[in-house]
Amino acid sequence: MLELTVIGNQGPYAGPGGTCSGYLLWAGSTAVLVDSGPGVMSGLQRHIDLGGLSGIIISHYHPDHCSDFLTMRYAFHHAYSCGQLSGPVPLCVPELGWENFSRDWVGQQYAELFDVGLISDGRAMNLGDLRFEFRLMAHSVPSFGMLVREEAAPEGGRAPLAYTSDTGQCEALVRLAREARTLLAEAGAARGHAEGHEPPGPPAPWHLSPAEAGAIARAAGVDRLILTHLHPEAQPRDIVATASEAMGAEVWVAEPGRRYTL
Repeated sequence: MLELTVIGNQGPYAGPGGTCSGYLLWAGSTAVLVDSGPGVMSGLQRHIDLGGLSGIIISHYHPDHCSDFLTMRYAFHHAYSCGQLSGPVPLCVPELGWENFSRDWVGQQYAELFDVGLISDGRAMNLGDLRFEFRLMAHSVPSFGMLVREEAAPEGGRAPLAYTSDTGQCEALVRLAREARTLLAEAGAARGHAEGHEPPGPPAPWHLSPAEAGAIARAAGVDRLILTHLHPEAQPRDIVATASEAMGAEVWVAEPGRRYTL
């Protein structure tokens, strides 16, 4: 059985008491962290010790999805020194940009702590009992959505979960959603500014509005839509209402600390 614990649901920065993107996926004894935005390191430890992680996935190299990895290095180094880790931790990251990330964010001192796997479009990776299938989305940097299923699941049929990462509308996103029962979708284009104080120009094309996320979920026929990557000033009630109308079904906002059975 696949389960999802939401660590953080905000972006591109965290509001007071908030946490940016971070999701813990469970299946049996496997626990994989997807994304590590600001605040995730603290929130993660409420649910699991670092030594219990089966791997880490970073969907793309934007700070609201990976900046806590900088402090996470220190924690892994400490855990390794204390014998809480038996070996390198699998770290799956986008291939394009890895050289800079390795030099500036991982660092030579910490490189031996991680067993790196490079993500590219169409690649699949197994981490413990979970299988991840990566798809390139439409964003300002290479950003990878993913299908998640248990490794032992029979072939065919929909995956329990698809995660969009950061993306605008694109055909790859629609295909991703069609292959899943639950869609964990960003809704970062809902900026929630007070009337008269909206930024000039249209929303950036590399994020989804709640209506777009709802329409994609409806077209794909997913059973459940969970919205995340919410602007700190956005109003969750308004986001849910807009997405629900577009989907024609009930929609959830990813709730930090909540564990979903998929």
